[in-house]
Formats: sequence, structure tokens, C-alpha cells
Amino acid sequence: MKLLNILLLSVILILFSCDENIPGNTVGEKSELDINFKLTYGGKELTFGDEYLYLGRPIVFNDFSFFLSNLTLTKDDDISNKIEVSEIDFVNFENNSSARISLNNIPVSSYQGISFNIGVSADFNRSVPSDFGRNHPLNDTSLYKVEWGSYFFSKLSGTYDSSVAFNYVTAKNELFKSYSVTKAFPIEVGNKTVIEFEIAVDKIFGTSATSLIDIETNPTTMTGDGDNELMQLIMNNFATKAINCL
Repeated sequence: MKLLNILLLSVILILFSCDENIPGNTVGEKSELDINFKLTYGGKELTFGDEYLYLGRPIVFNDFSFFLSNLTLTKDDDISNKIEVSEIDFVNFENNSSARISLNNIPVSSYQGISFNIGVSADFNRSVPSDFGRNHPLNDTSLYKVEWGSYFFSKLSGTYDSSVAFNYVTAKNELFKSYSVTKAFPIEVGNKTVIEFEIAVDKIFGTSATSLIDIETNPTTMTGDGDNELMQLIMNNFATKAINCL
């Protein structure tokens, strides 16, 4: 009888501890998260169509977009406490200075970091647009180059010095880049959490006077098999210099 009472008490305690209606117990509860990206140039908000200066000459931007993959939240330094909340998104500014990824169904918890990849993972990049449904971000044929067997990981275009059209597309598996940042933030029931990122477009061109892209000489990455060296420079600058978590 004593053993039976102990077993019954254990079952009651387990059921009680799993009751999601207990105040403060958030097991299984979900909430919302927005990831906002805003574009800047020279420390000020970038507006498409407006004129800025690059190496003393006018520069105008008309398009910027990129694929973001494997958006992951980290609870602590233990790799087992990481949760992927979005597999792939297409971040398209569409003539706006900001773009947003809105997520729901995020497990309620206290998080300590966020990470993502820029580009399309090799598993997805071996596919073609027709492999995906109409509403999938990888269904868009304008974002895929058959000759390269790759999606466009990022795209930045505009006009330099009033007459030089530039078009910087990055692609191919070797340019898949990672970004991570340590940042404490909560996901709480009933409250939408917003995380802001700045993308300093001027830093995509470089931050050192000796390594800045010569737009007039190298206006595109799209020639032939693609200018891999220029693509690599752009993507490295993008992932390591241009993105800043606010």
C-alpha cells in the first residue's frame, strides 16, 4: 500500500508540473517574432532613387535583395539549445528602406543569440524553381541562373556616375555565408518581440580605401561563368562588415 501511495503521488506531481495553465509555466506556449532589416548609406537611411556619393561621384540604388536561410535562435552556449525558426526567406526591399520577416509559433523562452545564413543552402541550391510550389520563395525563375546551376544569393544594382549601370549578383555554393550575434531577448506570451538589423550598403563595397570596388571597371558579376572573385569580395563584405544588430 505504501508503494502504491508513492506511485500515485509521483503521477500527480508529474501531471501538475506539466499543466500549462499554472501561472509562470510556459511549456508549449508560442508567440511572435519580427526580424527587421533597414538599409543605410553613410550612416543615414538609404532611399532608392536618391543620389549618394561613392568615391566622389554620384551613385543611385534601384534594387537590393537576398536570401536568408536557417534562421536560428540560441538559448545558451549549448548547441542542443538551438532552435531553427525559419528554413528560408527572401528579403526583398522593393523600393523601401526596410524589410521584415514576421514569424509566429516561436517557443516562449529567454534567448541569448540569433544566427542565419546568407544565400541558399547546397541542399536547396541543387534544386530548380519548378521543384517548388508557387508561393515558395525558391519558385521565382528570375532569381535562378540555369547556366550557373544556382540561385542568386543576393542582388544589388543601380547607376554610378550617372551613366554606369552596375549589377552585383552573388551565387554558387562556395559563397554561402554565416552570420551570428549574441543578444539577449525574451519571447513572451502576448508580446511581439522585434529585433532590428542595419545593413550598411556602403560597406558592401568595402571599408578600406585600398580594397573598394572600382564600379566603373567592374560594373557586374554576371559575365560568363560569373566573376567569382568579385562575388566573393561582395559577399564577405556583406556578411562581415555590412550587417549590424541594433
